[in-house]
Amino acid sequence: MGRLPNHVDDVRKATDEEWNRFFKETPYATFFHSPAWSRVWSIYRDDMEPSPRLVRFDEGTEALLPLTIAKRWGGTVRAHISSPAGTYGGWLAPSSLDASQREAIEQVIVGLGEVKWRVNPFAPSPSQSLLEKAQDDFTQALHLSSPFDKILDGWSKSRRYNARKAEREGVKVSTAESRSEWEEYFEAYEDSLERWGEDASSRYHWPLFEALRAEEEGVELWVSRFDGRVVSGALCLYAGNHVAYWHGATLREYFDVNPVDILFREAIRDACDRGLEWFDFNPSGGHEGVVKFKKRFGPERLPAPMIKQDSLTSHAISLARDLLP
Repeated sequence: MGRLPNHVDDVRKATDEEWNRFFKETPYATFFHSPAWSRVWSIYRDDMEPSPRLVRFDEGTEALLPLTIAKRWGGTVRAHISSPAGTYGGWLAPSSLDASQREAIEQVIVGLGEVKWRVNPFAPSPSQSLLEKAQDDFTQALHLSSPFDKILDGWSKSRRYNARKAEREGVKVSTAESRSEWEEYFEAYEDSLERWGEDASSRYHWPLFEALRAEEEGVELWVSRFDGRVVSGALCLYAGNHVAYWHGATLREYFDVNPVDILFREAIRDACDRGLEWFDFNPSGGHEGVVKFKKRFGPERLPAPMIKQDSLTSHAISLARDLLP
């Protein structure tokens, strides 16, 4: 970038060790801020690469930007993504930044050119001037400050009944241990994609799940089994006091045994047992039916707007393509 903002002494590329240290020491970091999340996407897509930045302020305080570069238009444009797949981004800092430091690091982010940044609802909020340019969105998250039984009381009656019914039907819940369980889950996802059709927000391929399975920490695939078969799953990502439900799928022919509600019941029970603070259902991609489904588990609604800034190069290329016959 060009001239550094006031209060910033240096901006340089961070090492993997620095990224991991800031990730581990920042209290509001989620798995989406981790080196692992960026690494998974760089394995899955050859147009992405991790590119963290270390920001040093003039009084010696440091913060880290967990960035991933996405190459567009044949590499002509290099977009800086605060976190892949539209997940939470923003800076990492073990200690709180003051107002002048937050303003300065926002200027660093804006100065990168093309930027995509979903605001982390569990972190200090960006300035109002940035939020005014953001696209409104939200997540739904359960605050796990109460005992599990009290949290369960906050569910709708139908969710609690369905979980008990699934238990009576013989549905068993556990975390996936083998590659074959992940493959069965992927089959359920392909079945779900066929059911969702054009309404699907995204379409992922097996190598992404294979890369996630290879991660040693922070990734758990919860699965419901019926008659020995994986019929439903929830991919959950753990970091600090937070767990995010990022991806889920269910085989349509097993809806009648209610494998989803019991799956969430046991995943949330486990989060309580671990002493976590948040079970985050994640933003719903604008799907009102998904929002209503999650609401029946009694979560809070937290703002998670998306900040997008196009570069002049990207804008010019898009305009030129629109003008082509």
